[in-house]
Amino acid sequence: MSLEVDDFVDFGVFATESTRKIVTTGTVITPLRGGGGASLTVRWDRKGAEGGGPWIKCPPQDASADTPKNHRPFGRSPDGPSRVRYSMPDRIVPLIASPTDIVPGTLCAILVTMALVLFATPPLPAAEPTFAEQAAAVRAGTSSRIRVADRALTEEEWEEVAGLEGLSHLDLQEGEADDAKAILLSRLPRLERLVLRESPLGDEGFKHLAACHTLRDVNIPQARCTLAGLAALAELPRLKNLRLGSPELCPDGKGGAELGKTLLQFPALRSLHLIDVPLGDAGLEGVARYDGLWNLYLDGAGISDEAWERYFALHPEVHVHVDQAHHDRDPNRHE
Repeated sequence: MSLEVDDFVDFGVFATESTRKIVTTGTVITPLRGGGGASLTVRWDRKGAEGGGPWIKCPPQDASADTPKNHRPFGRSPDGPSRVRYSMPDRIVPLIASPTDIVPGTLCAILVTMALVLFATPPLPAAEPTFAEQAAAVRAGTSSRIRVADRALTEEEWEEVAGLEGLSHLDLQEGEADDAKAILLSRLPRLERLVLRESPLGDEGFKHLAACHTLRDVNIPQARCTLAGLAALAELPRLKNLRLGSPELCPDGKGGAELGKTLLQFPALRSLHLIDVPLGDAGLEGVARYDGLWNLYLDGAGISDEAWERYFALHPEVHVHVDQAHHDRDPNRHE
């Protein structure tokens, strides 16, 4: 698992040792890489019933099956609701005490520091590294990530990507990847996270991606795959987060029930986001047969309130967004 500075984190609703609930979101202040005893520090944007200071710190771990669900907050990166899941300890640790616990001298020092931060001239943002610089860092073993947000890759750059054995994260905001590019991606032995926007991958492309058995997060919001392409991704044993849009998944509002059955083939899926896929009520009933989800996001799904009520009755533990917002009947809804 990896979260970087300025990544957004949504902790959802969880319980503290006093059994009160907190709803909070935040921004990562210190980067986190790996699991175990490492810690993640976030800026706390919202206070909950517990009150407390503006900072919290928690040790992330891989959530196990016996971890209580209300101790499992959610994390996601800025590129979309694909989420990283980790467990939360029973106790939340405020990193700054309440004003009554701070001696006057310390409080004065804090106020001076805050004033300097507020009124100092902010530094100019660092320039984004070029593709060539990022590729060189991957080859040197000092990085495992490439992100290009302002343009599509050239043919030569795609060939270079295919030879980067240490690449684990590839984020292309402007595409444009097609089925032929998926063949190049299938050569990457350590690819874990893939974001391909403006990329009309079809069924053949998804079948090639299925060869990347290390893939954990897939975000392809403008694909052109059918249910056959979706079923190919079920061969990925580590796939936990899938964000997918394709008009061919349920053309003319048909095929929702079959899509739900296809999900049953996925061994480890935890977060599903379908974009402008008209599942309908029958499709949601099919999704409800899958017991492994922690997060479900549906945009343009065309589902009735009655169908959602039946889903929430079956899966009250699932964190649900409908058309980019919480459904007002979601038992896990937070403001």
